[in-house]
Amino acid sequence: MAELFYRMKNAVLGKSYSLSVVFVVKKEIQKWNCIYRKHDEPTDVLSFALRKNEGEIIFCEEIARKKAKAFLRVSATHISFLFIHAMLHLIGIRHGSKMEHEEARFQKKFRI
Repeated sequence: MAELFYRMKNAVLGKSYSLSVVFVVKKEIQKWNCIYRKHDEPTDVLSFALRKNEGEIIFCEEIARKKAKAFLRVSATHISFLFIHAMLHLIGIRHGSKMEHEEARFQKKFRI
C-alpha cells in the first residue's frame, strides 16, 4: 500500500510536496477532531496543511473499517479513497461537485 500511496501523493499533490501519513487509535483521532474541528467524536481521517508544500494526514483504521462497510467497500479500498479525499482537502478543495469530480478522476486513475 505504501507504493500506491506514494504514486497517489505525487499525482494529487506533486513530487515536491512533503506529506506525513499517521495511523492512530480511535481515542487519539477523537482528541484531534475535538481540538481542530470542535467535533467530540472519532472520525476516519483528518488532514492538516502545515505549509504551502507540506501537510499531514491522520487516519483511524478502526473507524475507516466501520465506514467502509457503509460504502460497501473493502477496508483497503476505502482507505485509498480517504487518502485521495484528504489530499484534495490539502490543496484547498472543499466538499461539493468539484471534490466529487476529482475523487472520481483519481479513483479511476488508480483503479480503486
